[in-house]
Amino acid sequence: EERKGVRVLINAMIELANKDKVVPFHLLVCGNKNNESQPFEAMLKGSEAEKHVTFAGYRNDIAELMSSSFVGVIASTGWDSFTMSSVEMLASGLPLIVSELQGLKETIEPGICGEYIEPGNESALVAHLLNYVDNKTIHQKHSIAARQRVLDKFSKVRQIQLLSKQIESC
Repeated sequence: EERKGVRVLINAMIELANKDKVVPFHLLVCGNKNNESQPFEAMLKGSEAEKHVTFAGYRNDIAELMSSSFVGVIASTGWDSFTMSSVEMLASGLPLIVSELQGLKETIEPGICGEYIEPGNESALVAHLLNYVDNKTIHQKHSIAARQRVLDKFSKVRQIQLLSKQIESC
């Protein structure tokens, strides 16, 4: 769906290529029903970024893919909720860059375990990606904090504790 922000991701990769900064990156886009990737593949055609993007379709090895990734991005441009994919990326220790939208922005603490971008702002996405590549210490701190945020706020154990507390107070 257009609102999922794949166009933003593709434009960010093209911008990285135009700046000769695409080499450390490879974008993996999962999911693809009804050939939704075709317009994005056309955007990449003939660009240096084309070699750095894979449309992987639906996968059964998402956990393994996340654990071998460098950063997670949810670049939605339209309404999005508090997504399980954002929690899964954080749980995998991925610093997370998300659009500053109602549900998504609740998943991270900017500057602690990830960063916000204004919806549709691929230049801000590029800046955050390059910051993580150029600042290994920040990347490592955000990675550790991402995992800890899930344990502290979003784990099943924590959710049961919070729900039990609510029930006890009634």
